[in-house]
Amino acid sequence: MNTEGLSASLYKLPFILVKDGIVNEVNQQFINMTEFTCDDLLSKSIEDLFKILRAGPNINPYSICGEKDYFIFTKSLDVRMVNIEVVEERNEKLFFFKLQPGSSIDAKYPFISKFCSDNYDGVAIFSLPDITLLKANETFVSFFDEPFNKLENCIGKRVSEFVTGFEGSTSEKIWEDIVETGQTFYTDEYMFDRFERGITYWKSTITPIYEEGKLKYCVEVTKDITEQVLQRRKIEEQAEIIRLQNEKLKWQADLLNLSSEVICTWKLDGEITSWNKGAEQLYGYSSEEALGSICHELLKTKYPLDINELQLILKDNEIWRGVIEHACKDGRKLIVSTSHQIVTNDNAEKIVVEINRDITEIARAEEQIKQQKNELEEIIQGIDDAIFIYDSNKRFYLVNKAAKELYKDHEFSNFQNLRNKDPFKYYDENGNEITADNLIVSRVSRGEVVTNYKMTFKNDLETKHMSVNGRPIYDKEGNLKFIVLSCRNITKDIETQRSLEQQKKLLETIIDTMQESLYVVDRDGNYITSNKLSKERLLTVFETIEQSFNLSEIYDSNGKRLTIEELPAYSVFRGETIKNEVYHYIFNEREIDIVTSGTPIFDEQGNIRYAVISTRDISNIIQSEKALKQAQEKLLATELEKNKALEQTLEIKDEFLSLISHEFRTPLNVINTAIQAINYFCINDLPEKAKKYLDMIKLNTFRQLRLVNNLLDITRADAGRIKINKKNLDIVFITKAITESVQTYASQKEIAVEFTSAFTERVIGIDDEKYERILLNLLSNAIKFTPKGKSIIVKISLRKNNICIQVQDEGIGIPKDKKNIIFERFGQVDSSLSRQAEGTGIGLSLVKRFVEGLGGSISVKSTVGKGSTFTILLPDEVVIEEDNNEMINLMDNRLVQVTNVEFSDIYL
Repeated sequence: MNTEGLSASLYKLPFILVKDGIVNEVNQQFINMTEFTCDDLLSKSIEDLFKILRAGPNINPYSICGEKDYFIFTKSLDVRMVNIEVVEERNEKLFFFKLQPGSSIDAKYPFISKFCSDNYDGVAIFSLPDITLLKANETFVSFFDEPFNKLENCIGKRVSEFVTGFEGSTSEKIWEDIVETGQTFYTDEYMFDRFERGITYWKSTITPIYEEGKLKYCVEVTKDITEQVLQRRKIEEQAEIIRLQNEKLKWQADLLNLSSEVICTWKLDGEITSWNKGAEQLYGYSSEEALGSICHELLKTKYPLDINELQLILKDNEIWRGVIEHACKDGRKLIVSTSHQIVTNDNAEKIVVEINRDITEIARAEEQIKQQKNELEEIIQGIDDAIFIYDSNKRFYLVNKAAKELYKDHEFSNFQNLRNKDPFKYYDENGNEITADNLIVSRVSRGEVVTNYKMTFKNDLETKHMSVNGRPIYDKEGNLKFIVLSCRNITKDIETQRSLEQQKKLLETIIDTMQESLYVVDRDGNYITSNKLSKERLLTVFETIEQSFNLSEIYDSNGKRLTIEELPAYSVFRGETIKNEVYHYIFNEREIDIVTSGTPIFDEQGNIRYAVISTRDISNIIQSEKALKQAQEKLLATELEKNKALEQTLEIKDEFLSLISHEFRTPLNVINTAIQAINYFCINDLPEKAKKYLDMIKLNTFRQLRLVNNLLDITRADAGRIKINKKNLDIVFITKAITESVQTYASQKEIAVEFTSAFTERVIGIDDEKYERILLNLLSNAIKFTPKGKSIIVKISLRKNNICIQVQDEGIGIPKDKKNIIFERFGQVDSSLSRQAEGTGIGLSLVKRFVEGLGGSISVKSTVGKGSTFTILLPDEVVIEEDNNEMINLMDNRLVQVTNVEFSDIYL
């Protein structure tokens, strides 16, 4: 048989292969399900096979209905509920057997197995409406005539096939009523006279079982009471004889103890007068314990009616039959079937004769069946799907809560009434309105089975999408009995599906508009999908990586040609991360450079299932970068030549400035020497006017010398030739001396200069000559730009591991946008103010370089109109110096000379 088209899931089911009507093959699943061996089944005709399996009900192997429920039996006579699907081709047939959920009777109804195993009463379960025996205990089949008094001769047969004289009997009518009404049948005593052994008597309970609202099974609990009935009748006959003969014997005890039934007698006030052995065995009280006790108090009897009502019934000479509850001596609760009747004893005394039969197990079984029935109805009510069950006239038989909520407050009487007040209009999947004759209930009433029919319920307020199933249910004559419909609200599913479709289209649009090629590859190297750009780039569509690889040459960024295993997709499947890797492709005589990234997609177990590869053509970028690199190389060569020429120019400039600065100093030194000689030899001989002009010459000489020194120092700094000569000196003493040296210049402008220190002495490594220049420059600037009557404070303190020197003035201040330029060469806050103070802007640039040369830093805080504070931080550390005893003398002529030069812009 050609089986390529069959679903793979079918081959997981038990099946048999029949060729020319003979069983040719069975699979292991079928052997496991049925417990038969291959020898038991192979080479049998399909008819014989179904007989071996005892298949039913009314099964015809040549007209199997896939949706119909069937049963088969295992070799050990256990029933299995199945659906059978037949696949036919020419002279071969495949029969697939699908076990229904809960197909085992034992698993579905465990209490039946418990009853069967007790073997006290006869217990059996039949399928309906065909009344086929599915399971029974040995006690049950022992009731029947040979050969049907053995399980293997009854199981799988209809009751009419193994019960002698069943057809046309009262028993057949009883079973017909059960199938028709679905009601439980109970009899305390039933006569059957068609067995070979003659008249028999039975007490029976036959309880129907429903599944999904359909009458499915029936449980029969039966006990042969022939012996008890005959014995009872014999006792009644003997009692009559005793009464007629008016014997003096205690007839109560004799009568009672002849029966195995529970028999006791009590007076109308309840006092027990007799207690047979059956009562002793059942209740545990001996005769001595029971006699004289109040019966309903001793047994804690629970009657379904008041005890006074019971006594009135009995006094009217009626027999009362019912079910009551008794308590045994050991506390066990028993349910008994009872009859009460008043009789007159030989002493003309009225007593109550009570005959009881223990039906506890039967009652509990019935209660359990009833409970299961209620639970089933509760389950139907709790189902989220709307359930509608109609009778054959389309009258509502049952609707669940979901159905009522669907139609809200509409009355459920019959289909036509609902149609007249129907709040909805109905449409098929194509949007066409569905007429009344084509509604599901109408189609099912005509015998159609409807599965997953999608339709839309609409009104002015809402639209609901529903999936509807419908199935007809027939009685045993094949007449329509019920119409069952279920409606599931799939509105969210439809909306979700539409949303997903929109998202899918959006995603496809986004992917197709990407500027990168995108591929999805599975582990076998197959292309699952690719976007529009990838197809345009390759000018063709490949199904596998191998196809595209065989027509290409691929190189990595180092020029190595890749093997197929080294391609990005396979690297991703090996767990490697691919991010912005550049590859060179040669394809169809085209060369392109591509940047590639790879991302894995994992399955639910965390295994890599797909690789998503994105590529971007960067050929133009590569070419542009090459051209740009060449241009940059040319530009760099040109810039190098310019820089070299500039450096040479700067060197010439620095040499010139250094040379001219030295040249300027020579005549200045001569002039200064001449002034000193005049002051020394003939100052007293000069007139006051000449002395004035001599002071002017001296001042301008200092100014010129200051400018030359600054230019020379700037030149040395630019050339990196500032020489720092650190010695271990007391920074407090040096700072105080320098501060005091400017008092004369400060007094000229009526400015107070103060000095404070957090400590009296602190020796650090410092170049005193550079430090003098630094501090004098800051004090010079402070005096220049501080108005009369204000003050200048010089402070020394410790800040972390540094000596902090602050020069704080109350001058004009520095604008915020100028703070960054004051330490630059020729950087000035205000040119008009500079000219007013005769400054060049070179000083602070040198100060910063000297401070940094000393290993420190300088900063400024200033507010316009309020003043400025310059802060110098110098390392708090000493240096290793040559052993000499030279001490700085800040009172010698050098400090005076340096001060005069630095303050030459301030006129005395």
